[in-house]
Amino acid sequence: MSFNNVQLPGFLVADLYKRHLVEDFSAVAKVEKSSEPAPIIDKPIQFLGKNIRQFVILVCYSNEVHLPEAQLEFLGNILKACQLNLGDVAIVNCNSQEVNFNNIGQLQPKQIITFGEEPPVLNDFRAPVSFEVSNKNGINIINAPKLELLNQNTPDGKVLKGRLWNSLKQLLNI
Repeated sequence: MSFNNVQLPGFLVADLYKRHLVEDFSAVAKVEKSSEPAPIIDKPIQFLGKNIRQFVILVCYSNEVHLPEAQLEFLGNILKACQLNLGDVAIVNCNSQEVNFNNIGQLQPKQIITFGEEPPVLNDFRAPVSFEVSNKNGINIINAPKLELLNQNTPDGKVLKGRLWNSLKQLLNI
């Protein structure tokens, strides 16, 4: 099929040439008279997973689309222990996009876990990195240290994993 034989539907042709075929000055006047500000549309949040259980995981990694392979594997093991998988969650890299309580609503989270020593700011809400379950606007939130600190086979790493596991049991009623 050559481009010379392409048939476009009428509505598409009208959209392509709406100002070039017929000039409608009444539409221009209506736009100029409108005093209402244009609504702010948040860009869709990019995430890894399917978010079936509305469980949002916030991470911050520069130079990564979502998170490094080693941390993804470790996180997958944590999810498996909670009888979850990547399809149940939405992993959001806060380093590559702005995340706040206004736009995180797109994902309709029931639970949020932030991993990092400095958790991402979610508007005025910032819980300490303490593994405690906090609640904001009906969303349960846990702030935990970086995945790299949790994924260590040291006594400190084991203590951190134990604290995370206790928080997850409380959050997910396991």
